Amino acid sequence: MKKKIGVIGAGRMGYFMIEHLIKNDYGVCVYDVFQPAVDRAAAIGAEPSSVEQIGSSCGIILLSLPKPQHVRDVVGQLASVLPAGSIVADTSTVDPGTSQQNAELLKDTGAAYIDAPILGLPHSVGEWIMPLGGDSAAAEQLIPVLMSFCSKVVPVGGVGCGNAVKLLNNTMFAVINAISAEVMQMADKIGVDKSVFYDTVAHSKAATVSGLFKEVGKRICEERYDEPTFTLDLLLKDVNLGVQMARAAGMNPVIASTVLGLNENACLTGFGAGDCSGIYRYMDRLYKE
Repeated sequence: MKKKIGVIGAGRMGYFMIEHLIKNDYGVCVYDVFQPAVDRAAAIGAEPSSVEQIGSSCGIILLSLPKPQHVRDVVGQLASVLPAGSIVADTSTVDPGTSQQNAELLKDTGAAYIDAPILGLPHSVGEWIMPLGGDSAAAEQLIPVLMSFCSKVVPVGGVGCGNAVKLLNNTMFAVINAISAEVMQMADKIGVDKSVFYDTVAHSKAATVSGLFKEVGKRICEERYDEPTFTLDLLLKDVNLGVQMARAAGMNPVIASTVLGLNENACLTGFGAGDCSGIYRYMDRLYKE
């Protein structure tokens, strides 16, 4: 068996990472605040551990957590126990500033901090691409581990640059998600069956066709919102971070800010826990008013 890898956060993405690490003969120590997530990981061979145990015994630690504050909290716990030479790689979707603060926090420990977010949906594990921000020597050590569950790893610059790439991507995701829902609404309103519209466009060679449109449109046609691949709440978090990042750089992004407002209102209306394609349901209500 190869060396043990620590994984903190065993939700949907974290579970797939654990599964593929084990398939690639790595030992895995796992921690999650949600005990059923730990139990699920333990059932496939992961070893339940605490944050401190993972920090002191695993040379490479992967984080897969929901929000920036969760990442900051965990890194604060790790900072007191990490041996020099350890690598903490955050696969969560957070802002560049959070990663830069965390790297600074770990600097005196001799541990490296890498932001390594995932480009890809859960079911495309094995085909994920991961942009890496941080020390190039630490990134080189990390790459063989990450290749257990992704197809390509791309060093993109210093700490925070991986996050920046991910937030740009997810801001674009939010815009495509919103316009896909809106054109399906438009089809309804002008008397074109939305399923006919979807089938015609999705199976064409039109330049507008994307994998995301195919997924979002299919869910809307099937009214399948309650088993989310990616919740509207999480998309709202990501596009908000993307807009904040742009504003911090002196830019006020017009399209992204408009979509941010739509997502905020959809979540406030009660659609946040469902799939992000459920913004269609918010628009349905909006356009009937």
